[in-house]
Amino acid sequence: MSLYDRSERMAPELKIDIENIRPVYLGDVGVLFEALAGDYSRFTKGRKLVVVRLETGSVVAFFQDAVTFAKVATPYVEGGVLLAQFVQALAKLWNRLSHIKPGQTQKRPRAIGMRTIRALAKIADQSESEITLTESSTETILRISPRGAREYVRTENERIDEIRRSLKDAFPTVSSFDTTTSILDRILASEMDLDDERVLQQLANLLNRSGYGFVIDLIADQLELRGRSRTADSLRKLRR
Repeated sequence: MSLYDRSERMAPELKIDIENIRPVYLGDVGVLFEALAGDYSRFTKGRKLVVVRLETGSVVAFFQDAVTFAKVATPYVEGGVLLAQFVQALAKLWNRLSHIKPGQTQKRPRAIGMRTIRALAKIADQSESEITLTESSTETILRISPRGAREYVRTENERIDEIRRSLKDAFPTVSSFDTTTSILDRILASEMDLDDERVLQQLANLLNRSGYGFVIDLIADQLELRGRSRTADSLRKLRR
């Protein structure tokens, strides 16, 4: 039996509804959940989301702030407010990104939520899904259509091509990648001297300019796990 009681449905929660035509791959859902957790933690400076229930039919998932779920008095209210603000930020970010068309040179926003938006758009594009995110207390809604996702993915592919060319010219040992994971893996596996401040600055500039500044955080996390805390701290300071 689930620990979630139906009486708790009045608590503020985030609902993700994926109405798909083609199958949604489990790996893509996993990437979405991981991105959502990471972006929410960054947005709220360390708070966590919990899954309160999943429903069948289309892919439907419900989340609450972990403190809200625990029903702690003052943080309970705060958790609901933060959840609403998070969904509002995602909706605003998607609105900005969805108005950037392929071929435009308009500066892309670099905001918390990019990983979640990318994961949602990939699912919407590949599975021809209508995706909605709804926050229950304010009824804030983010909608992503297959068409909107497809155009966004095209602009992302253009940016990845730009990053590929830039990094290939700057660092010949880092080339030919197609995803954020590939960017991260190849940079870490390269012969690049990440202890050289000039190399760190050049790498950070390339990623920041291309709208992939969040990759800097991922690289720093991996460096820290490998015992290179000083280099990780230096790299984080270059995040824009």
